[in-house]
Amino acid sequence: VPTGPMDVCEGATGVIFSVPDHPPLSTYSWSLPPGAFITSDPSLHQIEVSFPIPGSGNVTAVETNGACTTFHLNLPITIHALPVLNSTLIPPAICSGSTFNYTPSSATPDATFAWIRAAIAGITEAGTNGTGSVSEILTNTTITPIDVTYVYITSANGCDGPPRNVVVTVNPSGQVNKPADQVVCNGTYSMPVTFTTNNIGGTTTYTWVNSDPSIGLPASGTGNIPFFTAINPGATPVTATVMVTPHFKNGLVTCDGPDESFIITVN
Repeated sequence: VPTGPMDVCEGATGVIFSVPDHPPLSTYSWSLPPGAFITSDPSLHQIEVSFPIPGSGNVTAVETNGACTTFHLNLPITIHALPVLNSTLIPPAICSGSTFNYTPSSATPDATFAWIRAAIAGITEAGTNGTGSVSEILTNTTITPIDVTYVYITSANGCDGPPRNVVVTVNPSGQVNKPADQVVCNGTYSMPVTFTTNNIGGTTTYTWVNSDPSIGLPASGTGNIPFFTAINPGATPVTATVMVTPHFKNGLVTCDGPDESFIITVN
């Protein structure tokens, strides 16, 4: 029986098989599983073989020495297909400060998974690695979405599959610049308020609430605040606090940010 491994991985090269050598007269011929091929001298007692495709079959050697022929017994081998990650490579985006959860899968039975994530500028958490699923908080300290890459290796039957990149987008929290306070007189127009943000790479929308609708501004609304006619029929100033909340949307997820407030005083 030829000596050599009975289990090899798809794509393996330089795999050695041999039978006892009987120099100087013996020559050898070999047969291999489908797709496999010899990369060394095929007439020798030892050969090197490449296995470009998965499958199974026998490694067989026939030795010829003058008038004598020896049929060495078959060595059955299995060429295992490389396991591949088949779970999504682009999971849904998350918000800064949220937990990223990812469960890997493969069509290969009993596959195992190892992963590594490098440190990334703008992400607070240090680089890390692990096995199986990922579950970690990711914090984006910038004003733009950041793609975080996990490199996965899938293993089964002693074979490592090709690395696969799992990329999750971490959105920044919503952000709104603080509007200026206003002082207006009864019966006059307020200044319109246009909300702005430093965030880029997505869309920011705004909702707001007003603590005192008696000044002529509704109790709540969305988007920018147009001018309105200020109302104060009394003898003392009326002060309303307007609280605005930013909502940053990117990758089908909306991330709320901290509120900002400003004051409208109606004399």
